[in-house]
Amino acid sequence: MDSLNSIAPREPRLDEFASARIGAKLEDLSRVSQAQPYHSNGPVLDTRTVQLFESIADSGAVGRFQRGGKKYEIAELSASGYTNEKGQLTSSGKAFATPWREFEFGLSIAAQREEMNTGMQIWAGGGLAILAAGPSPFAAETMGIAPNQLALDLVTVAQLPMAIASWCSIGPAWTTHGDLRSLQQKQFYARLASAAEPAPADADGAWLRMWHQPWTAWNIRRSGSQSGHSWLNAGSAGHYRVGTKAGDITLEPEPSAVVWDTLVRFIHQAVTAPEQAVDGMGQ
Repeated sequence: MDSLNSIAPREPRLDEFASARIGAKLEDLSRVSQAQPYHSNGPVLDTRTVQLFESIADSGAVGRFQRGGKKYEIAELSASGYTNEKGQLTSSGKAFATPWREFEFGLSIAAQREEMNTGMQIWAGGGLAILAAGPSPFAAETMGIAPNQLALDLVTVAQLPMAIASWCSIGPAWTTHGDLRSLQQKQFYARLASAAEPAPADADGAWLRMWHQPWTAWNIRRSGSQSGHSWLNAGSAGHYRVGTKAGDITLEPEPSAVVWDTLVRFIHQAVTAPEQAVDGMGQ
């Protein structure tokens, strides 16, 4: 018998809860997101270095009287190829700084996972976007970023949604509705800070499934505006839109495809109306 035929095909691992809930064999999708973590191609720079880089985008060089107090930052920029040793932008530095010179809109992402607070700042202009990212909550150990450091990348505006989706781990998931849809703010933030926080006494199976997954709360905002969207990433239980009602935190299950579509639309509106506020749910 052919050795290949003698090996029984391995069936994918099932998501037991979702399969029972929906009444069909559903594959465990958690490994899909784990296989596509955020990856930065740019240098990791001190936050002060990134700020200096932005400040010289128009002038093209660190001011003569600034150099003495900016030796560390200039050394980092020079080592990365963006400036020479005197703090003057190289051709690579000038090309990279295009979104700062031709700024059209900015976005900011903030995320919290237990005690970890991180984020990403984005400047877009001239068809390009600069990403200054702290460690992704889903790939912090692989990014090698220390406190007060940022991974700097340049992408096209068309690549923005995928880059953000990867950093925020927007992957496929079987998101199910539960009986509960809200929490007191105190309890929500306590659970966000620690997985040891007890679940509500009246939590049903779907809610408990979500409760015992890793929690990461994140939001995206348009710079200079309150427009934006907020979600809770609950691992294999999927995404939940975060809102407020009567002083409580509402959690509405939202399929990953809807999260993705919302993100794409949000960025598209920023591109097509750079001077206008982007519609969304300001939380």
